[in-house]
Amino acid sequence: MNKIIRIIASCLAAVSVLTATGCSSSPSKPADAGGTALVVVTGNHEGNPAPAVTDFLAPVVERALWSEQVAVVTGDGAPAKLSEEELRLDKLGGTRAGNEAVVKRNAKRLGAALVLSPRTDGADTWKSIDKAASVLSSTTGAEERIIVVLDNGLADRGVLNFAQPGSLEMDPTSAVDQLRDKGLLLDLQGITVYLSGLGSSVEPQAPLSPRARTRLTEIWVQALEASSATVIVDPTPRDGASVDTAGKRVRPTPVPDEIGVVPPEPCQSSETVFDGRSAVTFIGDLDVFVDPDAAHAALQPLAQWLSADPDRTAHLRGTTAGARTEDERRALGLDRAEAVAAYLRSQGVLAGQLTTEGVGTDFPEYIPDRLPDGTLDESIAPSNRSIRVLLTDPC
Repeated sequence: MNKIIRIIASCLAAVSVLTATGCSSSPSKPADAGGTALVVVTGNHEGNPAPAVTDFLAPVVERALWSEQVAVVTGDGAPAKLSEEELRLDKLGGTRAGNEAVVKRNAKRLGAALVLSPRTDGADTWKSIDKAASVLSSTTGAEERIIVVLDNGLADRGVLNFAQPGSLEMDPTSAVDQLRDKGLLLDLQGITVYLSGLGSSVEPQAPLSPRARTRLTEIWVQALEASSATVIVDPTPRDGASVDTAGKRVRPTPVPDEIGVVPPEPCQSSETVFDGRSAVTFIGDLDVFVDPDAAHAALQPLAQWLSADPDRTAHLRGTTAGARTEDERRALGLDRAEAVAAYLRSQGVLAGQLTTEGVGTDFPEYIPDRLPDGTLDESIAPSNRSIRVLLTDPC
C-alpha cells in the first residue's frame, strides 16, 4: 500500500513540475513549424515596384519564420545573401505567446530587409535564383524548400536578359531549348519557386502590354520548370514606387508595339503582318495559339472587315524561322495559316474569301536567323515567324 502511495505521489510531483514548466500547456510552436526552408529573392532595383510579401505568400513566409530558416538574396546585378546583421531576425525559444510576438517582429524585419537599396547597377534574376538554390542546398531537416521571387523578371543582364531588343518576342519553347542546349538550366530539383510581381513596372520601365506580360510569364515558368522546379505564380498585382535605388540603374526592357489591321483603300491591297511580336503567335512547332483569347482579339478587326463585304479577300501566308527542313517549314507555315483561316471562318468570313499558303522561310523579308553553332538567334527568329495577310478590297 505504501508503495502504491509513493508511486502516486511521484506522479503528482511530476505533473506539478510539468505544469510549472508549461509542458501541459499548448506547444511553443505550431504543429507544422520546423519544416520549411525559405529564400526570398528581393527585386530591390530600379524599374521594379518595391517588393513586399503579399497575402498570397504570407502563409509560406510565416511557416518559414516559425522554422527559423529564412534567408534573403538581393536581386541587383551582383546577387548576394544578406548577412544576419542585415536581416536582424530574432531567435525563438520562449513560450508560445512569446514566440508569436517574435515571429510578428521578424516578419516586419524581413519586410524592411526586402527594400534595402541595391549594391550594384543592374538586375540578374536568373543568377539570384541560382544563388537562392545554393543557399537552400546548405539547409538541413527541411520538409519543403521554397524560393520566393519578388521581382518583375525584367533582368538586364545574365542568362535571361530582357534588355535586349526582341527579348519579349522570344518563343518560350525555343528559348528554353537554347538554355538546355547550352547547359544553362539550373538545378532546382525538389524546390518550389513562387513568382510574385512578374511584368510589373515603375518608371523608367515602360508598362508591359497584356500580351508581353503573358509572354514574359511563359518564358520564366517554362525555364524554371525545365530546371526541375515546381512553379507557382502569385496573381497579386504589384505597383507603387521602387526602393531607394541610391543611383543604381537598370536598363529598361523594350516593349513591343501592338500590331493592328490596316484595311486597304477601295480597289487596292495592303498587307498586315502578325509576327512573333504580335498576339497571333503559336506554341513551339505547333499550330496552336500561345494565347487564344489575345489572338482572337487581334484577328477580330480582320474578321469584321472581311464580313462587311463578301467580295473582299485575304491571302494568308504562313512563314517560319529557319529551324527544321524546308518541307517541314512549309508544312508548319501552312498549318498556321489554316489555323487563322479557321478562326476567321468561325466569325462569319466566307471560305471563298480566304486562301492560304505555307512558305516557310521562302519569302523576301526573311532575315537569316541561325547562329554559327546552328541554333536559332531568338533576337531575330520572331520576325520570321509570321502570318502575312494580304487584304484586297475590290472596285
